[in-house]
Amino acid sequence: MQQQKIIILDFGSQTTQLIGRRVRELDTFCEILPYNKFPHDDDSVIGVILSGSPYSVYDPEAFKVDLSRIRGRLPILGICYGAQYMAHTYGGRVERAESREYGRAHLCTFDHENPLFEGFADNSQVWMSHGDTITALPEGFRTIASTEKVINAAPPRGVPQSARQPPAAQLRGRHLRQPTRLEPRLVCGDNRQRT
Repeated sequence: MQQQKIIILDFGSQTTQLIGRRVRELDTFCEILPYNKFPHDDDSVIGVILSGSPYSVYDPEAFKVDLSRIRGRLPILGICYGAQYMAHTYGGRVERAESREYGRAHLCTFDHENPLFEGFADNSQVWMSHGDTITALPEGFRTIASTEKVINAAPPRGVPQSARQPPAAQLRGRHLRQPTRLEPRLVCGDNRQRT
């Protein structure tokens, strides 16, 4: 039996290696690949993480990827640019933030019932690094977490799970202070809940 794995598509984030290390610390194999090199024929892939990027989704030189062969088949987690890219691609709106948010932030609100935030305390610390923000979500998405400056800090796809469409989550924010509480719910194999 082939080992299951998470694919991290790298859009040029400074933290892609950190993301990979956190996934591996959970005893989950992962591979970091260039954003445009997804292994479509690899049946061992159980989830995808889209990294951040130094670009805005509106930058003419920003990296673009066709997710049509992945979306609906595998869970997808977008971090920073990855979340903004999905929001922009699927009909949401991403705009330049009034002020760049960098460094420590706190979750002002989050959906306590969502398994992604199981065990999180009110006002949990997160780390943000962005100049753009998601100002309107695509159809079928809803907000499950916000910081003081970012209303759509964690907008997961709000479609009920079915055999055809596993849920996909998009989380903005680079590092969570409680990564071992969040990331196990991102891992999609070994009878773990798909998030």
